[in-house]
Amino acid sequence: MDAHLGALRDYQLLLGKEITNAEFRNFAQINSVKVTRRLLKESCIPNDSNTNAKKYTINL
Repeated sequence: MDAHLGALRDYQLLLGKEITNAEFRNFAQINSVKVTRRLLKESCIPNDSNTNAKKYTINL
């Protein structure tokens, strides 16, 4: 149930604190946009941005 937290920690250590839905889907090999959005909303802080790719700050 919390395997995504380990993936987010690994991403943070390797690539930085900001992540988009597409980047997390690619890194964690998740196919569903909706599932990834839910995991990021529950685990990260959304950044205020006007771009198409919403960024989240990993805060673990």
